[in-house]
Amino acid sequence: MDKINFAVEVNILVALMKAATDQTRMVNGIFKFKLKHDFNAMQRACENWLTTMEKSNNLSEEDLLNQLTDQIHNTCTDLKKQMKKLIEDGHLIPEKK
Repeated sequence: MDKINFAVEVNILVALMKAATDQTRMVNGIFKFKLKHDFNAMQRACENWLTTMEKSNNLSEEDLLNQLTDQIHNTCTDLKKQMKKLIEDGHLIPEKK
């Protein structure tokens, strides 16, 4: 893999991880017992990895990373709207607990 492709792939991965850790904050407090423990461990590991990546200078310009992360957030917002519509239209029934 050449340097340009490597840089693109790393930045996409970091942007995905940033968006994923932001999304995990939406469900904090939902899981119980072992799932809660595993979820919290995963969340801490992701945040530690992101901090390490940011300090290691393996990332391109911060603006590019922010643009990638914003695009992922926009896609997630669109996905939530589509899911809500499917639920409202009765095509997708959420599991009741």
